[in-house]
Amino acid sequence: MNFARTIFFATSVLALSLATPVLAEVDAQKFMDTFSAKLASYGMSAKADSVEGQGEDIILKGLKIGPASGADPMTVAELKLEGVTEKDGGYVIAQIAAPAAQYPVPEGVWDFGGAAVTNLSIPAPDSGDPTGGLILYESVSMSPSKFMTSAGEEIVRLGSLEATVSPYTAGQPMTFSMKPFDMYINAIAAAKDDAANKEIMTNLGLAEINAKIAMEGSWNPTDGKLTISEESFDVQNAGKLNFKFDISGYTPQLLKQMQDMAKQNAGKTDAASGMMMMGLMQQLTLNSISLRFDDASLTGKLLDLASKQMGQPKEAIINQYKGMLPMMAAQLQDPEFVTMLSNAANAYLDNPKNIEIKTAPAAPVPFAQIMATGMAQPQALIKTLGVQVIANQ
Repeated sequence: MNFARTIFFATSVLALSLATPVLAEVDAQKFMDTFSAKLASYGMSAKADSVEGQGEDIILKGLKIGPASGADPMTVAELKLEGVTEKDGGYVIAQIAAPAAQYPVPEGVWDFGGAAVTNLSIPAPDSGDPTGGLILYESVSMSPSKFMTSAGEEIVRLGSLEATVSPYTAGQPMTFSMKPFDMYINAIAAAKDDAANKEIMTNLGLAEINAKIAMEGSWNPTDGKLTISEESFDVQNAGKLNFKFDISGYTPQLLKQMQDMAKQNAGKTDAASGMMMMGLMQQLTLNSISLRFDDASLTGKLLDLASKQMGQPKEAIINQYKGMLPMMAAQLQDPEFVTMLSNAANAYLDNPKNIEIKTAPAAPVPFAQIMATGMAQPQALIKTLGVQVIANQ
């Protein structure tokens, strides 16, 4: 989910489009000032050597965009934004198209295949926007891209990406989705000179990783209910990991506080930033969380590898794990949970199909309560959150 969001951010700011007929003048410098101020609220910086308006279009030359600290900004020679119009003190960009190009990255090159974004909205800072001033898009698509070493060896390859966000309607949730897209990773090349990791990945049959990534969810700005119904990483001949969660309280007001915190934390230690973030998170409420793995031979390969490394039969390794889990879980001081965990683990180890860890509290649990319980009586969190472990269902 974070990787796809990074890709979207890069394509939405590194964009070019073909010239269109001049329909109306737009104040290019005013747009740049608003855009820069908006990114500053996210702890980012954007500066251009020159800003030129051509009717509804804006051309940015020598654009440098990156962290507000000024460290390692990305430089783009020229950008063209098509159909820029003002809206409530902010702007809407009808279309942005980024052509294929190569960009230097640490230890290599990003061979970018090109991308397109439609209806990118940039609310004015402190505008009272009902979505909390988020930079939103209607759709984004990216052509296949790849990351290569300086010597031209392919490390990561991404397939075509398509993502959409539904328009805001008062009182209604906004839906967002990212269609499954392919990812290839050359694990051997990525391991470089780490012979041990190379051997492990080869033994697991993952010298080359072929995966599909997808995401789907919704967010209602009115009550702050944020639901991720799928955030999956499906690896061919290994298995599929899927993360789901449902929280409330992720309101525009909280987003504004988080943006303000990002500006205040500039130059502060990670510890100080973490404490402030924990304070803000107390406004959230947990409804449910789920982490599920559907096996497609990875578990068996891991057991075979452990058997090889320890010089013991696979069945002996399985029995060792079955015996260790109850002893380790006993520290949680919850016999009922230990039994549930042992039964699920035993069933999965005997016949690996799927295993899921999830919370199913009787009622939504405020994060403030979770934190307080975790500090005062951590073993009680299992009952508070209704933690369940389920196998082969």
